[in-house]
Amino acid sequence: RTSTTTATSTCVWRVNNASLLPIDANYPLARTHIVIEGSSAPVISGRVSEFARLYSLATEKTPDAPHRLRCTTDSSLVFEINLWKKECINGNGGDIIVEICRRSGCSVEFRRVRCLLSKAVISGNKNTANGIKNTAPISLVPTRRPSPIELRTVIQHAQTACDLICKRGQTQDIITGLRMLAFLTDPNKTNRMFASGVCNMILTGVTIFGQRTEGREALYNHVLNCDGSTVHQYALKVLGNVLDLVSKKQQKYKEGTLDMWGNIVPSLVRDMETARSNPHAACNAMRCLRLLYVMQGARYPSIGDSMRLDMSSIRTITGQVWTYGKVNHVALEQEAREIIKMMNPGLAAHA
Repeated sequence: RTSTTTATSTCVWRVNNASLLPIDANYPLARTHIVIEGSSAPVISGRVSEFARLYSLATEKTPDAPHRLRCTTDSSLVFEINLWKKECINGNGGDIIVEICRRSGCSVEFRRVRCLLSKAVISGNKNTANGIKNTAPISLVPTRRPSPIELRTVIQHAQTACDLICKRGQTQDIITGLRMLAFLTDPNKTNRMFASGVCNMILTGVTIFGQRTEGREALYNHVLNCDGSTVHQYALKVLGNVLDLVSKKQQKYKEGTLDMWGNIVPSLVRDMETARSNPHAACNAMRCLRLLYVMQGARYPSIGDSMRLDMSSIRTITGQVWTYGKVNHVALEQEAREIIKMMNPGLAAHA
């Protein structure tokens, strides 16, 4: 059965016992479902809501099926949580079935999220998700210096990704290319030397071997296109990875190389305004804005010449996003707090 879903204005999901339905005899219940004995729908749905906030999930309620919640991670993993009433032979009731089903996205990530969510629902421990999300990841990527052959292979893969994101009208190819770049620019997933080489290629439009690529212009256009699509969201994620790595490097780029990225600030602000309907894009946009602000005030002051900043408007929007994130989305709350602290240290204590 299909149903229309609408974006929630709040992550708080409250289900009444009366809303729970018994499972139809022909319903294919997921093998990994769990049964919570002696609990109630409001308690279980409250635990799910708290997990969604701590894990920074985007959530959608289904009006004609209040027992169902649709969730999306920042890597486009989509899954549904269903609450069912278990028929008890003794008639005492109080047993609830929790079903977590993947709809699209990485199955490996889903298994990890499902295990964490199941533990949180069973134990009611708020730190189950919080401890995972807020602890710095232990990188298993080797830190040795890569060989020239390995580096050339990685750059070739990055060039292939850039070719994919340049294809107009072929959305799936563009998403594939952006996913590749998101992986290759993340130092927690690949060797830092590899990530640095790919970042340089994206920023300058030239590989370390002197070959030109149009990936920079394509990424720039995808970032500017604030349509709330998966392409736009991944483009923001790639740019955030690139700016994060550049802001920590000692390398100095040729004057004017980074100036073009100052022009995307109005687009980032528009993304921030969509925090309720598209929290992942808003979070990535705030990350990019924060890093651009830091870079233009430090080693790359020329970026600031192209940044059209309406500080009053940004402060207002950031405050609204912080208020929303505090209740619904931890990653949004953290990014908003950093921007508030950066723009006005006096407001940091209040945040």
